[in-house]
Amino acid sequence: MLSTAQERVCTPNVWKGEVIKGIIYLENGDSLQGKFTHLTPYNDIKTTHILYQGPKKKKEAINRKVITAYYDKKLDEFRMKVYVDIDSVHVKKNCFFDQGRFLRVIVKGKYNLLKDELTYQSSITAYSQSSSDEVYYILPPSGILLKVQINDLKAQILSIVKEAGSSNVIAIKEDFTVDDMIEALNYINSN
Repeated sequence: MLSTAQERVCTPNVWKGEVIKGIIYLENGDSLQGKFTHLTPYNDIKTTHILYQGPKKKKEAINRKVITAYYDKKLDEFRMKVYVDIDSVHVKKNCFFDQGRFLRVIVKGKYNLLKDELTYQSSITAYSQSSSDEVYYILPPSGILLKVQINDLKAQILSIVKEAGSSNVIAIKEDFTVDDMIEALNYINSN
């Protein structure tokens, strides 16, 4: 969890790092509450570790790759780490950079709905497949991240209903929207 002598701690060279107050969740099942510096939804290529300051006021470095999710108290947001890109780890100057993105969780449950936003780092394909700056992903129990095709929401949700083995039929309108998708996923998760 915490930095060891063998690993190199890389943090961005900034005057003041972004600080989040909240809770981080680690891959070993533990969680830590306090202040976290350099914990951002997208990893800065110069950052391998975030700085944690707990109740004892001592700062410790935590490798970003062991963080699975975090809760930002100020924004009241829960974000889960997923690997959107195929190449998710880059090496530069002997540091391993975890390129997992912390995406905002819109629906939490067996089928998670995650929301991302297009940025200057987004691919041309991502821009061409979206009519807005919002991109959605569904994380089913299989753990395989599914990118939501906004222009084909109805077919995707019907396939998830079938996969979930839901015997109840979800009434799907002709003009199926993101709000309808959220409602459908909440229904699937409750059964």
